[in-house]
Amino acid sequence: MDRRGMTLVEVLIALLILGLIAQITFSLMFHVNRVTLMTTEVYNISRMAQSILEELKTLNNRTEGDIFHEFLDKDTIFYVDNYQVQLRIHFLDKEVPLYQIDLHVRDEIHHLSYSLCSYINAKGDINLYLNGYKELSIELKED
Repeated sequence: MDRRGMTLVEVLIALLILGLIAQITFSLMFHVNRVTLMTTEVYNISRMAQSILEELKTLNNRTEGDIFHEFLDKDTIFYVDNYQVQLRIHFLDKEVPLYQIDLHVRDEIHHLSYSLCSYINAKGDINLYLNGYKELSIELKED
């Protein structure tokens, strides 16, 4: 008997293997796409917080007098693009004068929040370098 071609079982096994490879490939592509989107959002939210902080520092350097007194020890909430920004300024030292800037940026769509703490010398005439902190939190939400 001359056997040419494949049997039905061989074809089914080949299709099963091909289907498993396709499923793994598409699953991997989906996860890589999610990670890429999350990385982009993390970059955007951290860039937003950094740019707001830099604007505050620039405004402080350009303005004579104390620009932070109206924001002291109260939460100021505003929106930039799709981000909720919460700003709180604490007065630390009268002699310097030194302010602690707490900035919290939240993205409700992607469940991200980014907190940034920095210190600003209101006079700008004393070189003062204090380390603040940066914190990123991602809320994992099941779809």
